[in-house]
Amino acid sequence: MSRKSAVDAIMMTKPTVPAPAMPKKASASPAPAQAADPADKRPTTNNGAVGAVRKSMLQLAEKARAADNIESGSAIVEIDTALVDGSFVSDRITDATDASFAALVKSITEGGQQVPILVRFHPTEKGRYQVAFGHRRLRAAHSLGIKVRAIVKNLTDQELVVAQGHENQARRDLSFIEKALFAMHLEALGFERAVMVQAVGIDDSDLTRHLKVARNIPENIVRAIGPAPKAGRARWLSLMQALGSDDGLAAAEKAITEPSFKKKDSDSRFAVVLKVATQQGSWGAPHDAKPIVWKGDVGTATVKRTSKGASLSLESDNPKFAEFVVSQMKAKLDELHAAFRAQG
Repeated sequence: MSRKSAVDAIMMTKPTVPAPAMPKKASASPAPAQAADPADKRPTTNNGAVGAVRKSMLQLAEKARAADNIESGSAIVEIDTALVDGSFVSDRITDATDASFAALVKSITEGGQQVPILVRFHPTEKGRYQVAFGHRRLRAAHSLGIKVRAIVKNLTDQELVVAQGHENQARRDLSFIEKALFAMHLEALGFERAVMVQAVGIDDSDLTRHLKVARNIPENIVRAIGPAPKAGRARWLSLMQALGSDDGLAAAEKAITEPSFKKKDSDSRFAVVLKVATQQGSWGAPHDAKPIVWKGDVGTATVKRTSKGASLSLESDNPKFAEFVVSQMKAKLDELHAAFRAQG
């Protein structure tokens, strides 16, 4: 089943109110009134009491139908936002500087909530609900102090995350890093890879790339930056590499605590972190790093820093010296590696 078909099946609803019956055409002549049967000796009853009982029964039937509609997800109900919890797996990164959220609040204030959210009955807390999608609409309703309009359906965990991911793609797609975190959280919860692909809306190879970034950038830095909608995979990979050094990571950790940092929009915050981490990273700014030069009576060795490491060149009039250096490299590199690891 395709992702669209799966979500369509989740969202399929039936009419909450039956279609009205077509009025019957009036007959050409009224039927004659039926004469009372003198043999009918049934006792009479109080019409008022019968009417009250009938009304009570109709009300109970209507309540039963309403409950059935809610249970099957065919009714839109209004729920106190205090009774609604977020999804058990986060996808969007909340951003206080998000102008689109302010626009959403204004739209609901002026025209009401036009699109309901989707919730399920909370799996462990009676009387509460859990969001499948519509977190921003829920947050907007909460900020306005009004009830949120919602469709309530019985959803499995898998159905919930698939619906959650599909709705994001249909309305405002997640940024690269939001998809990466969403995928990592689904993985941590033990979802199969096929479900992760369907929920996040990317193919299997892209999923691997997203997970690589999410696993290697501290989540506190990601959330401080925010969704950064203009930053794609290439720039997040650059940040991941810059944060690979202790200096780069320390610079980023310091930058996100600055008061001025929080006042910037998400893309600007990303640019700040990338800049400071790159400048401080061990291999972040090769253009202004001086090469290391060794000179001897047998030749010259030069070590140059690059964006990904270092390069060694050896110039010598004696080819035996070059062969000797190469033969010694492996043992010396093992020693250097051991010494580096010993530093902690």
